[in-house]
Amino acid sequence: MRSYAPEARFLPAPATGNCGLILRRGEHVLIGISPFNSRFSDSYIEKLVVWGRTNFKRFDLMLPGEADAALLLEAAGAAPEGALRKARHELGRKMKSIHSALHAAGIPQGEARILRFSDFQEDPRYLSIRAQAEQLFLGEREFRDTCSGIALQAIAGCLDGADSTEAQVRIAVNYLFAELPFFVDSPTLLKVPQSLIACHRPWPLAGCLFSGRFALSASADQGCVVLASPD
Repeated sequence: MRSYAPEARFLPAPATGNCGLILRRGEHVLIGISPFNSRFSDSYIEKLVVWGRTNFKRFDLMLPGEADAALLLEAAGAAPEGALRKARHELGRKMKSIHSALHAAGIPQGEARILRFSDFQEDPRYLSIRAQAEQLFLGEREFRDTCSGIALQAIAGCLDGADSTEAQVRIAVNYLFAELPFFVDSPTLLKVPQSLIACHRPWPLAGCLFSGRFALSASADQGCVVLASPD
């Protein structure tokens, strides 16, 4: 694996020892971009792009689909039509940032794919993993509580201090179900030998998916890493 570029320094923390091996092999990384998180500024996205290209043979970027992103806004109380309109606007802004970052890094068009959850809505493997997650949510309390906690965290900033309801969390958790397959089997979904998914903060479900605690678990060729900046 190539050395880190000084302008894109990160301290990657693998979720498990196997994730560390996948990191060191540097085959492929999937970089998630959040449309509503202020952390994903233009400069931060540029650093992620440079890091991905410098340290991996291949890298791709992932955004939610418009309907998926709108779920978070609906869960926070927005009307469906307004939520979809705002989601479309924010995703458009992030697409511009990504294209700008790729251009600034001198990355030719097509070298890095810009993907959305919705691109996989007819993929059998994607649908199978999502169905497993939804079934597990209904049947395993620990998994359900962890998913609900992640969903609440995702909408907390939009609630302005108000308490969330169970119905709001249940809407938001569908966003998680749309994202989760890429933590389980990106190699199959993206047709790469191994893949590492890069997160900007610890992901509570990683312990469940990478430990084999539940019937749904991450592929042996799937890794997860949290990126911390030393700056």
